[in-house]
Amino acid sequence: MLLIFILSGMLSGLCAGLLGIGGGIVTVPVLYYTYLYLSPIPPEQIIQVSICTSLAATSVTALVSTWAHQQKQNILPTPLLELTPGLLIGCVAGAIAVQYIPSTWLRILFGSMAILFGLYFFFPRLPQPHLGDRPTSTLALFGLVIGALSSLLGVGGGIFIVPLLLAYNTPLINAIATSSAATLFSALVGSITYLFIAWDIPELPHTFGYIEIPAFLAVSLGSLTTARLGVRLARTLPKDKIQKVFASMLGITGVFMLVR
Repeated sequence: MLLIFILSGMLSGLCAGLLGIGGGIVTVPVLYYTYLYLSPIPPEQIIQVSICTSLAATSVTALVSTWAHQQKQNILPTPLLELTPGLLIGCVAGAIAVQYIPSTWLRILFGSMAILFGLYFFFPRLPQPHLGDRPTSTLALFGLVIGALSSLLGVGGGIFIVPLLLAYNTPLINAIATSSAATLFSALVGSITYLFIAWDIPELPHTFGYIEIPAFLAVSLGSLTTARLGVRLARTLPKDKIQKVFASMLGITGVFMLVR
């Protein structure tokens, strides 16, 4: 299992640096299906453990990619400050809501979002929303929704933040970098909230709250080896081809999650 987790972490780290997303869209389904067939975790708690473990690992991935982007001065402080308050509140609310949402609904929500974003990345010439010529304080409202979804899905929020910043006429490399920083904050707050919520659950093996420690360490290790590479590739590789490959992975993942 550890080898599977390390490989998924490597792909997650590459996506984090290259696309500005946390990588949870990759690690959640890998964790889910690995736990489903190879782990003694109770079936009714598999999706929650997958989401929380992914979110915790995402914070490590986002830290590395954020540091690399900051060294290149790609992060825009004003949009980040506008986005963060709502993002953090939403993360806490989403983590609390997970306790009251059936596992099947969470799985369906994740699969549906994976397919929708797969279509978004696969067809980059679809009409792009235009919300303004520059980021404004309205980012805080969007952050509230994005924060809630990131905790519900275990994805850190980057997959929503990049398109949002692009809609505010932000250059792509700055949108990716700023998204990485925002993802770091959301993943940390979401993970800490999950720890408090699931602090005293006794029946989960090798876990700290809902975080499964061996998987967290393996995914984090894998992501650390590739996140900086992703940042470098973001400046050199043709973005449209990378997006199509990633979009295809999202679509396949979404279908598998829905038909489980």
